Amino acid sequence: MATRSIQNRDDAFDMMDDMIQNLMSIPEVRDFAQKQQRILYISYYVRNQSDEKDPRFVKSEKALLKLKPHIPKEYSWKQKVMLLLFWYCRKLFDFFSVQFKRRQEIK
Repeated sequence: MATRSIQNRDDAFDMMDDMIQNLMSIPEVRDFAQKQQRILYISYYVRNQSDEKDPRFVKSEKALLKLKPHIPKEYSWKQKVMLLLFWYCRKLFDFFSVQFKRRQEIK
């Protein structure tokens, strides 16, 4: 059951990433697509265990590191804090990510 869930999550990530890449080729929606891509990568990174063998995890991490030090204006203060923690204090970022996952499981 868990393997199927992981495969579904990975398939969904790949599908969304492909759609976003296609949208980026359209100048009118490029900014929107870039925002959605950042959200996808942040969500994947926060919700999944650190796994250097997972290409999606590595892709997400690289994309988040590329943002440094430019935090998008549209991010909430919580998102901004999480990005700063990701860049400068990974252990604290990981701690809050675990807390976020636990909170999601309770809902």
